[in-house]
Amino acid sequence: MSLIASLIPPSRVSSPTDRRTFTLTGDRAYQILAGGNASAAGVTVTRDTALTLSCVYRGVSLIANSVSKLPLVVRRNLPSDGSEPDTGHQAHWLLRRKANAHTTANTLISTLTGHAILGGGGYGWIKRDGAARPREILVLDPDSTYPVKERGRLFYITTAEVNGQRVRRRILPENVLHIRGFSPDALDGYSVFDLARQQIGLEIGTVRYSAAFYRNNAKPSLVIEVPGRLTEETIKAYRENWDDTHARLENAHKPAFMQSGSKLHELSSNARDSQLIEGREFGVRDLANWLSVPPHKLGDASRTAYNSLEQENQSFLDDSLDPWLNTWEQECWDKLLTEDEKRSDSHSIKFTRQALLRADAATRSTFYSSMVGIGVMLKNEVRVLEDMNPIEGLDDEPEPEPEPAPFGDDEGGDEPEPEEDEENSARSYALERLLSRTIERHCKQLTARAIAASKKPDKFTDWIDGIRGYTCGALADSLFDVIGAIETHPIHRDALIEHVSDVFYDTWHDELLDATDVTPDRLVEKVLIQTNLIRNDLPKLITAIAFGDSNERKTIPTAEPSLCTT
Repeated sequence: MSLIASLIPPSRVSSPTDRRTFTLTGDRAYQILAGGNASAAGVTVTRDTALTLSCVYRGVSLIANSVSKLPLVVRRNLPSDGSEPDTGHQAHWLLRRKANAHTTANTLISTLTGHAILGGGGYGWIKRDGAARPREILVLDPDSTYPVKERGRLFYITTAEVNGQRVRRRILPENVLHIRGFSPDALDGYSVFDLARQQIGLEIGTVRYSAAFYRNNAKPSLVIEVPGRLTEETIKAYRENWDDTHARLENAHKPAFMQSGSKLHELSSNARDSQLIEGREFGVRDLANWLSVPPHKLGDASRTAYNSLEQENQSFLDDSLDPWLNTWEQECWDKLLTEDEKRSDSHSIKFTRQALLRADAATRSTFYSSMVGIGVMLKNEVRVLEDMNPIEGLDDEPEPEPEPAPFGDDEGGDEPEPEEDEENSARSYALERLLSRTIERHCKQLTARAIAASKKPDKFTDWIDGIRGYTCGALADSLFDVIGAIETHPIHRDALIEHVSDVFYDTWHDELLDATDVTPDRLVEKVLIQTNLIRNDLPKLITAIAFGDSNERKTIPTAEPSLCTT
């Protein structure tokens, strides 16, 4: 067996059809024999030396830690198109708490992501119990683990230490959590470390050159002219004496003494003339491109394009993190759910992306107020998102104001005029509040229905056309008691109820139709805006109609009885 063949694991060359190309002149040969990748800058690049660059370490750790800090949750899909966390699922503990006895879930996710960024793949060994449920996930060494196809079947080969000896193991693909980046063959991911080795080597060379530049007091080009001819020993002693006196930054600006007619000729140079600063700034931006990270997150302050932290994090999520989040979600779905769960689509595994987009307190307050106001969120749900305990009864519907007692002539005689006016004013205020709350309650119920219907854009217009039939009976019942106290005459009362109902449903119909002038993907967002406007304005409008001048109410035409008239 040749030397090169002995260096390659047998499983990689076991099948002629699956054998990988490997030559003595290839970069892979240099990497194995020399312990790293050769770069055009003359610097040998290894993973360890690459991570000595602050921008590489920052970029890799930024992505890996950002992915790991987002909650990865096993969710049970509900019949109503929603979902809820399934804390009893066998994978929940592994992905949210501890992957194994010695590794937390956070450490597992950040480690495998870091391995995938630098080496092209991160590997976790899924150990299962007797019922084939995942029991623990062990981190595998990416340098000694790799996928291989034999006769069309996929396996993973890893080398582990058992009783002091290195033993190779073959693992079935369903038992390996493989996080890979962009891949040429859907097996191995491209290694940024390998692809960017020229840029990394250039950066390492620049750092070393800069260190030497300043070690020599940032004046690397000096010529010392002496009369006559010196021996090698004299030149060596002269150079050592000069370095001891003037090299390194702590010796800067010390005066120089020339002896025996010696002359010093300086070739002026500084860091900017040597383009060290510009070169390093360009290197940071170039490596940011390799890692798909905004340059300013790696320390390049030349440009920031966002006005708020939330916008910046949204861009970082979309461009840098989402590819890795999707990879994790798909791989965990494939390896940690049962076949029945996958076929029935009963479960999903997703990151909680909103955790990265946490805005400042003022923005969150405005957002929560809007969501609670239109009925999308409950107050206790807001408290949970803010890490506060729920309060019992906080989301209960408030009890309606007690209906005022009928008024008329009292046996005790007429009350003084001022007190009668105050009584009528208080009664009118109570009835206004009661009517306003009644309309608000029905608006809130219709808001939830509208938002749910807007998730099916192709049927939303039909839903709008039938909006009157959804709650007209309940609305008419609610209005009867309130408006009956405002307008006691049966004919006027029924006409007012009919008119208020028409205003209520016509407003909803017209405003929601206006929301359909957007693309289907923005329909839900537009419906949220429109329903918020309706809920703010409609109670005021209807209250003004119901409590307008009595002569104006009597001009409301008496409509024919309808389904919504009590």
